[in-house]
Amino acid sequence: MTQLEDDFLRRLDQEPLDANRLADRYQNLRAREELLNSQHHRLRATVERGTAASELKTLAEAMHTEYQAFLSAFSWQERGEINRFPAGYPTPWRLAQLHSDRGDLEAAGGRSPAAVYREAPEAALDGLSPPARQVVNALIDSDMSVQPLRILDDPHGYDLLGSRSIEGPFDAAETPPDPYLTQAARRISREGRQVLRAVALAAHYSGSRVLAVPATNAAHSAAHNQRYAHHVADDPRTAVARLTNGQWKPPPGALIVVDDADELASDDVRQLSRLAGRTNTKLVLVTADRAGLGTAADTRNRESRESADALQHQLPWSQHLGEPRDYQLCATAADNPGRLQRYLSNLDLIPDDIAHRQAATLLQSHQQILAAYTTLAAPPKAVQASRELEDNRQHGLCI
Repeated sequence: MTQLEDDFLRRLDQEPLDANRLADRYQNLRAREELLNSQHHRLRATVERGTAASELKTLAEAMHTEYQAFLSAFSWQERGEINRFPAGYPTPWRLAQLHSDRGDLEAAGGRSPAAVYREAPEAALDGLSPPARQVVNALIDSDMSVQPLRILDDPHGYDLLGSRSIEGPFDAAETPPDPYLTQAARRISREGRQVLRAVALAAHYSGSRVLAVPATNAAHSAAHNQRYAHHVADDPRTAVARLTNGQWKPPPGALIVVDDADELASDDVRQLSRLAGRTNTKLVLVTADRAGLGTAADTRNRESRESADALQHQLPWSQHLGEPRDYQLCATAADNPGRLQRYLSNLDLIPDDIAHRQAATLLQSHQQILAAYTTLAAPPKAVQASRELEDNRQHGLCI
């Protein structure tokens, strides 16, 4: 018995018998199931072709639009009945987003041992809070190629670091402050800029080059004013193209900082992630807290924001500075795997249809990736203790 038939019989038991109305409802739900099955087959064929992330997201939007057009042919009452899904139900557009998220996670799993830097100069850490120092140490000590960093917005406006400013060895030319920067600059905190500078100085004193790829005008001005990089790319798309086609060849250990990374196209972020693992370099993806920013919180690319949220909240080694007020918002946006897992775990019997088969397979793959990443991100002593505990269990020494 399919889930549709089971739901139909359950409603038949709960409501007075109205053969015509129930027959119409059954036909409507059957039409919905046929449309969703057709979309699931299209999604599976698209995934098997190895489609790019942007095309997957475009397909998800197209399928959702097609579904909305299907709903528009019914009355409001019928529409409410047809559009009733259990929480976490594997719709085609949700699975398409999960496929894209999995691709982002796979691309972010590279390791770059050459990009483990020496300690930052004490002058660079002067004035930083203990949590900020921990973020700096985590970023310079980790050998994971992709490092997401979310920074709380600064309510005090955009000014230079004053007496704490470090005249670093970088050769980027200073530019006059942008008069329109005051509102936009709330996207990154004063302490956050000092964290970036401390990490960059640690890379510099380790003999590594630092490249800034600012994705917005505000980030571009900040990179020049704060001078945390040896070179600042003028155009992010051009920089991504030159990095990925080999025109720019960052040496092993190089640090690439993408500020306002959620404004880059998701395919560009994925290409940079793969590049970092392939070239033994470190990619820091800086994003900002959206809460309280009003229209400044809107990004040109909502899909990229979703990808940034997924990496920030699912990679075990991601860092954040401050207490992001948008944490629940971002966690909800990035919790498609959690909702799907809760939905499947609440089923007594998983239906044998294309939607649930794809969902179960995709969720298992996603969980395997995160389990492997959790092991990679654990400190060596913790990993050794975990292995010893497992050995003891296998030999009967632990209950």
